[in-house]
Parts: sequence; C-alpha cells; structure tokens
Amino acid sequence: FWWLDPAFFALFQQWDVGIDNVFAETGLTTSCSAEVPNSTGAIGTINATGSAVAADNDVKLTASSIPANVFGIFICGPEPSEVDLGFGTICVGGTIGRYSRPGEIRNSGPSGSFSLQLDLTNTPTTGPPVSITAGQTWYFQAWHRDAVPSGIPARFTNGIASAFS
Repeated sequence: FWWLDPAFFALFQQWDVGIDNVFAETGLTTSCSAEVPNSTGAIGTINATGSAVAADNDVKLTASSIPANVFGIFICGPEPSEVDLGFGTICVGGTIGRYSRPGEIRNSGPSGSFSLQLDLTNTPTTGPPVSITAGQTWYFQAWHRDAVPSGIPARFTNGIASAFS
C-alpha cells in the first residue's frame, strides 16, 4: 500500500502548521475538519469513547461514514496541524505515528466504519513508541482507502484532540 509507505508519510513531517482551538482541560474536541468527501459522498468522521485520564488507559477510536470494505489506519501526533493535501486535510503533526503495526490495520466491512482500542502506554511515533501521560494533548485522525476507480484512492476523516489528565 503506497499510503503506508514511510517515505510517503515522511512528507508530512516537514509541515508545522498550527490551528486556533481552545481545548478543555480534559476530554475530546474537534481539532480540524475534513473537507473532502469520500466516494460515498460523505465526509469521514472520527470519535473516541473511554476516558481522557491517561492512567485509565481507556480510549477507543472509531472512524465512520467511510466506504464499505476499505482498509484504514489511525494516525496520531503530539501537535496539531491543518494542511490541505487536496484529497483531505491532515490534522496531526509533530512525530506522527501510524497505528499500522500487526493487528492495528482495520477494514471498514459492510458498515463503513472501523474501531481500535488504544494502548496509551504504547503510542506509535516516527521513533520508538511512547506513553501518553497526564498533561499532554494528543491529536488523532483516520486515514482510509477510498473506493474510487481513478485519482488518489485515500481520504482523511476529521481530526480530534484529547487533553489527557
């Protein structure tokens, strides 16, 4: 998959574009919007359930409103971003991590959605995995294949942020 290639993903490391959002001390907020509809005509969304208390280690991400039976991954980073790539906006920045390790790549199945229970003590980055701790804000987004016969066959969901306590 070209979209999982580290060389392609490294291109995002050169951008350091901030966004103007005020985050609550804890909890999840939208960090940036996806503006490019996928082949269903909808714009993919991401949400999270669980706890914003880092020590609870209880966060589940869900991507929805994406095409059926396509592969996707979640990405994360310690910094916000809002870079329009033409096929979607990347909402995570810094040392961007990909949840593409064994068992983390997902398929949307017939429902057009996929989920992943995170292990906050084993968060991917461009280097070794790190632990998310209290006082940090992390940004999450889903990157998924799109069911288009031509053009760039990938899209992003919106992005969310969690200020962990």
